[in-house]
Amino acid sequence: MTKAFSRRGLISAALAIAIATVAPLVAHAEDTIKIGVLLIDAGPLAGLKETQTKAIDLAIEQINAAGGAAGKKFEAVFITYPGTPDTAVDGATRAVQKDGAMFITGMDTSSVSPALQAKLPALKALMVFPVPAHCVQMPQQPIQVDSG
Repeated sequence: MTKAFSRRGLISAALAIAIATVAPLVAHAEDTIKIGVLLIDAGPLAGLKETQTKAIDLAIEQINAAGGAAGKKFEAVFITYPGTPDTAVDGATRAVQKDGAMFITGMDTSSVSPALQAKLPALKALMVFPVPAHCVQMPQQPIQVDSG
């Protein structure tokens, strides 16, 4: 049986799983977990910005209403950028270093993803992508995360 997944549902699920997995391993004194959200504001993808913003807001509202993750609430830090790799990296860096985001999500392109993948480990931040469940194959062995 095939199920249809809404983009909002995918974002909610991806955020909840990633954050519930990693948040307990990260010691923060704050009561919120900040998520940097990259939104393209120029070119052909700019028209998706408003929908993406609403989807993230709704996902965070639903997760927070259910108690958050590890007892912490989520907060979005929205960063707009024109869709180029260098501006995406600048936005992600600002979200992590200035705003305290520990996760990055949102809109990117095939040229932006490699640039973010190269930078995020140095920032000690994770990229969260919504992926349809039918595209994910769960590993047979448990995933181990090194918190050190």
